[in-house]
Amino acid sequence: MESVTLASGEVSRFFAFSLTAAGDPNRLSTATGSSQPIRKERVYSTFQATVFGSGAVTATVIIDATNDDKTGEGRQIPVTLNGSTTVTSGALFNGFVDANGRWVPPVQIGDAISGTGIPAATTVTAVASASSITISNAATATGPGYYPLFTGVDWIKTPLGTITLTSTNFDSDGFTTSAAWRWVRARITAITGTSATVWVAMGV
Repeated sequence: MESVTLASGEVSRFFAFSLTAAGDPNRLSTATGSSQPIRKERVYSTFQATVFGSGAVTATVIIDATNDDKTGEGRQIPVTLNGSTTVTSGALFNGFVDANGRWVPPVQIGDAISGTGIPAATTVTAVASASSITISNAATATGPGYYPLFTGVDWIKTPLGTITLTSTNFDSDGFTTSAAWRWVRARITAITGTSATVWVAMGV
C-alpha cells in the first residue's frame, strides 16, 4: 500500500500594490489603496496580511472578488505621465496587439488605473483619442515608461473577508475560504503607525 501525503499552503502569491516605472511589482504598501488583481487559482485558499513598523501599528485589509475577466485580468499599457490628469500613449488606448500576439482591449471611461505615479482610487474619466486619456486624480510623476494597470470596476459588494491588525511593531492574521471566485485583490482601507508597512499574500 502506498502512502499519499496531501500538502497545502505550498503556493503563495503576494499582492502587488504598485508597479515600478519598469513594470515590476511592489508587494509592500505604506498607504491605503487597492492591489493589482490576481487569479484565485484554487477553490480552497488562505489569505494572510501583515503589518510592521515602529511602535503601535494598525491596518485593515479587505479581500475583494470578481468573476469578470476585464475587472480582474486588466491590462498594462506603457504611458507617459505628465504630472496632471492627462495621460498619453503611443496610440494604444483604443486597443492593440502586444508583443506576444495578444489583443489588449481599449481603455474605457470608468476603468480603474493604478501603479507607480498614480494616486489611489484613480479612474479614467475621458478617452480623448487613442493617444490621450483623462484621469480623475493628477499623476504624481512625470515622464515616459510607466506601466500602470487598467482594470474594470465590477468587484462584488460583499468582500471575501476582512483582516484587522493592531499591535506593537508587528501583527499578522488571516482567514481561509472555499469560495470559487475567479479574481481577487487586497484593499487596504486603514493603516497607521510610524513606518507602518503592509504586505498581503494568498496561499492555495
